[in-house]
Amino acid sequence: MTLARHARGERFADLIVRGMLTELEWSIDAEEVWAQRTIGDEMERAARQLRAEGLQKCPTCRAFLSTEADWAHWRSLREAAIRKAQAREAAVPA
Repeated sequence: MTLARHARGERFADLIVRGMLTELEWSIDAEEVWAQRTIGDEMERAARQLRAEGLQKCPTCRAFLSTEADWAHWRSLREAAIRKAQAREAAVPA
């Protein structure tokens, strides 16, 4: 926050503050991207196993199980988010 106060007096204050907020938002989102990579895989495996047993609904919650189309769609979303995260991390100098 101290940096944000100082940035307001700078020539490109809006740009500086927006950049700081974007980076903060990204750091929060990045953790979620990596977590969902493994969570999604586990959920897909469990649903596939139940489907392989011939079930259409979860025996615990009675919700309909996801389908092959759902898994493909979710996987593509996760992979796109991971590629975006990797590109963003690669763009930041070490």
